[in-house]
Amino acid sequence: MKKIQIAFIILLFGITIIPLFGQTIYLTSEEQHDIIYMLEEEKLARDVYLTLGEKWEAQVFQNISISEERHISELKGIATRNNLTIPETVINDERGKFQNETLQNLYDELVSTGNQSLIDALKVGAKVEEVDIKDLEESIENTRIQGLKQIYIRLKNASENHLRAFVKSMKKQGLDYQPVLLAKADFDKIVSPENVKGACCSDQKGKATCKGEKGGNGNKACCSSAQKGKGKGCCSKPAG
Repeated sequence: MKKIQIAFIILLFGITIIPLFGQTIYLTSEEQHDIIYMLEEEKLARDVYLTLGEKWEAQVFQNISISEERHISELKGIATRNNLTIPETVINDERGKFQNETLQNLYDELVSTGNQSLIDALKVGAKVEEVDIKDLEESIENTRIQGLKQIYIRLKNASENHLRAFVKSMKKQGLDYQPVLLAKADFDKIVSPENVKGACCSDQKGKATCKGEKGGNGNKACCSSAQKGKGKGCCSKPAG
């Protein structure tokens, strides 16, 4: 009788039993949708940056597109391991093509705008990261699976780093960028130098240096880990 009741609940709420993070759990239809949607959204970010990077030859686009490629691979791996249907647009990896109509329209709009000037392209980059942050926040709220939450949080931290990189690039062009989707207070908190996440740096001798140290501009916790030989979460320099 209890098995029948559980089966009814699964059917009623669209819950699927799948192995995720090494354990069998209940993954709701909403959680499945978010994984696939964020997978295509990370592809959108990469495709936009590759296209605009070729147009304007700005290093910031190349740097961040590499990061987005890693995010695509990670989410694609999660989808594959858990038997989710991956869009043909992702499987074929054709630039600028998306199964989701909203993302397709957004890509077309962003590339059209970014082709107008370098400043417009940098604004587009910042907008993409704002979209990513907002959607990842929603995905975090939509799941009760801690492992999935942590992945989304890490992706959100990366998007915040990317947003800072675009804002920095615009400042070099004489533009003080203002958010188009995020609340001003949230945006100001993100772009504050105090909130850099996972940006560890090294000097020419390979010694990790941290913010506040001579020549340092990295994340202290990250650098401390590197100095102990762990090297976790570190990169040669922040994106951009």
